[in-house]
This record gives sequence, C-alpha cells and structure tokens, in this order.
Amino acid sequence: MWEGEKARALVARLNTEPGLTQCTQYFRFYLLRAMKSVGLGDQYVSMLQPWHEMLARGLTTFAERPDPTRSDCHAWSASPLYEFLATVVASSQPHPVSKRSGSSRISAT
Repeated sequence: MWEGEKARALVARLNTEPGLTQCTQYFRFYLLRAMKSVGLGDQYVSMLQPWHEMLARGLTTFAERPDPTRSDCHAWSASPLYEFLATVVASSQPHPVSKRSGSSRISAT
C-alpha cells in the first residue's frame, strides 16, 4: 500500500496524466474518495466540468459516461449533488466539525 507523498503523487496523476484513461462520471465517485484520502479534496471543484456541460446541454439527469450518451442517471454520476456540500462547503465552515455516531455535523459553538 502506498502512503504519504508517494500516494498523493499517484492520485494526482489520475487527473493529469494524458496517457491514462479518464474516469467516467459515475467512477469519479471513487476518484474523489481517493483524492480526499491523500489530501487533494480541495481540487474537487476543478473536476466538475463534465457536470457543467451536461447542465448546459439541458440534460435533466446526469449521464453515466461521456458522449455518446443519453440522460441515463446512475446514482454515482449524481454524486456532485452531495459531494459539493460535503467536500467544498463543509471544508470552508469556520465552525469545528465533531464526530457523532460515525457521521459529521457542525458543532454549535
């Protein structure tokens, strides 16, 4: 198992290495998990371009993969609906986050 900077460098390459096949929308659910585990969650917003494009095209559900596609929604391709709040908004909160029953919540301090 890779750890530390070696793991971080590997995960960073998954989004930038031109020779690697890029994740489909639904598999980016797992990519974000890997990014967060090595401290790269702050790069999440830059990964949202495919979803911006789907909205611009008028899709009413998120596609599973790039074109050619229909608007066949896979639950994980809709993950930005949750992940944006959990990753971007929660990490920008000035309040401490506490653990309770295995879930995160904002403390009332």
